[in-house]
Amino acid sequence: MQQDNIKKYHPVGSRTLLVFIFRSTAVTFFMVPLFIVGLFGLSYVPSQYIDIAVNLITVSFVVLLFILSLSVFVGWLQYFRYWIFVDDKDLKISRGLISTEQIGVPYRHIQDVKITRGLIDQIFGVSDIIITVFGSGHDEGNQSQKSGDDDDIVMMPALSKEIAVEIQGMILKKAQVEQVHVISQQNPM
Repeated sequence: MQQDNIKKYHPVGSRTLLVFIFRSTAVTFFMVPLFIVGLFGLSYVPSQYIDIAVNLITVSFVVLLFILSLSVFVGWLQYFRYWIFVDDKDLKISRGLISTEQIGVPYRHIQDVKITRGLIDQIFGVSDIIITVFGSGHDEGNQSQKSGDDDDIVMMPALSKEIAVEIQGMILKKAQVEQVHVISQQNPM
């Protein structure tokens, strides 16, 4: 196997980092309004309990900052542990926070490659690649009996639009080339 034909995507762009951080910090956006309500609610607290209320708001602010910092760290770690390799035989994806998940998809098993963009993705200018792969229930020689239940989905989230289009084109091209190559080997006449 030649190492020259491997296209490596890491890091995948600053927009991807922002989306990973945004997705991991989404829970803190629910805590911010509660904190603001607590600040405005101080005027309704009786004077004998104002010290307790101020201490509760201070503690909640520190907890909010801690959760926000932890969420940013999780998004950063998720980003730096996200790798995509495109070589001649298959697509490899490595991702994870603490333990790393490595996915290898041979091109001959790829059924469809889609690019999707949700509202948040459009705001940040990123795209998700969704790859439909023939499931393990398929017999490679007899794919005419396929059903949608045996298909697996592989998702590559938050790639810049340019990288997503480039990867999609490379996968479709390599899947088609390998498909023709396999068919020509099956019918040696």
